[in-house]
Amino acid sequence: MSINREFERVPAEQVKQASEFQAAIFADVNGGGGALRGRIGPLVPNIKMAGSTFTVEQRPGDNLMVHAAIALAKPGDVLVVEGKGDQTAALMGVLMMNACKVRQLAGVVIDGAVRDREELVELGFPVSAASSGGRRGPGLHVQAGGPSGLRPHFFNKAIL
Repeated sequence: MSINREFERVPAEQVKQASEFQAAIFADVNGGGGALRGRIGPLVPNIKMAGSTFTVEQRPGDNLMVHAAIALAKPGDVLVVEGKGDQTAALMGVLMMNACKVRQLAGVVIDGAVRDREELVELGFPVSAASSGGRRGPGLHVQAGGPSGLRPHFFNKAIL
């Protein structure tokens, strides 16, 4: 397994400009590529996040690489977790999301389940997920967006 710790990030000024537009516009000008599947949505309506994406592919039921990604991501990054679409075991909850907020990440997108919905809403940190009803954390049997959907490093410069 390898971890790409350094990659070219989108300049802050471009992120700021891009944040003024809907994500669907970027998918349109990209020929439809880069759009999330409909099952992934914000925990709180009308949230916005924009930034370079720090992607992680996570095997079902295990969030070790998510912990590593949180530690390696830089302020302003959007953490994108390919959680295989599993909605039975939460890969992240309020403790991990708070760590992302403290590290000044722009938000988290996860094709999988999160837990602690009420606390996450109170935290006020941008989170989009496939589900907020995952029972206990990793250890249970848990594709982002399917075969043609979200792929690690595919969205390195996408605005979500």
